[in-house]
Amino acid sequence: GTITLKKPARPIQIRDLLTHTSGLPNYPAGMADVYVKRNRTLNDTTIAISQQPLNFEPGSKWAYCNPGIDTLGRIVEVLSGKSF
Repeated sequence: GTITLKKPARPIQIRDLLTHTSGLPNYPAGMADVYVKRNRTLNDTTIAISQQPLNFEPGSKWAYCNPGIDTLGRIVEVLSGKSF
């Protein structure tokens, strides 16, 4: 099926990623084993999650979110110029 992405009312902020209020969904089925296999880079996982609809508007709810923590790791990689 076709996935429809909708722009959130406001961008996801670092604070949302840190506090599990980003609205990011879990990884899609083909990546659900990423923590078992450790076969994807943070770049790969961040791109994949960016192509999925949000579960809720950023800042509107709390839901534990591994992809949000991985996204924080990717931000650190980009800003530092070093990989994890």
